[in-house]
Amino acid sequence: MSQTPQIKYAIFDLDGTLLDTETIYTIATQKYLDEYANGVKFTYDVKKQLMGRHINVSTQILLDTYHINDTLEHAVQYKIETLNKLWPTVKPLPGAMRILNYFKKHNIPIALATSTTKAVFDIKMQGKKEMLDYFDVIVLGDDPHVKEAKPNPQIFLHAGHLLGCTDMKQAIVFEDAVLGVQAGIASGAYTVAIPDHEHPEDPYFQNAYTVLKSLNEFDPKIFGLPNDY
Repeated sequence: MSQTPQIKYAIFDLDGTLLDTETIYTIATQKYLDEYANGVKFTYDVKKQLMGRHINVSTQILLDTYHINDTLEHAVQYKIETLNKLWPTVKPLPGAMRILNYFKKHNIPIALATSTTKAVFDIKMQGKKEMLDYFDVIVLGDDPHVKEAKPNPQIFLHAGHLLGCTDMKQAIVFEDAVLGVQAGIASGAYTVAIPDHEHPEDPYFQNAYTVLKSLNEFDPKIFGLPNDY
């Protein structure tokens, strides 16, 4: 951290970063494996390959990894139906609303950049208008301008472009997944990792500019930002 960043834009992932979705993804995936893969355990080594990816891509990886004799279409539909029943219970993660309010208070434009498709996003965000109101830009996984999924940085670059950012070194990206952190770093933005609290030990996270246990640990000073929340 030799040079203090000069941050003018903030970009957030959604699942596992702002919303406590990872537990629900695990429950839904394990339910599918119980029914179609003889109850094989859904391990973190597999989960980290799925986190941050479009549901079609992550589901295909799941089918291939566990050698499941099912169609992609059916497996995706099963997961969507299971998840849709669980989304109303999703809550913001600790520090999520606080940090969004911080950036809004200091007039720093905020983007949401998530691999979630619009149909799922609309269900997931029901009853969360307060959070939605913080975002100046929202880029979803089925945005036609985003043709490559994370770890490709395209979604963050597009979000930055929509915010008016011409130099990603003026942006900060918040991510919980290894693929997302890879994408954030590749975009050129200062990348903050907030690993899944159950599995924070992945060594790749150390490549991030800083690693937090939760958003409540965010220290504006190291990014050249005002220290008052």
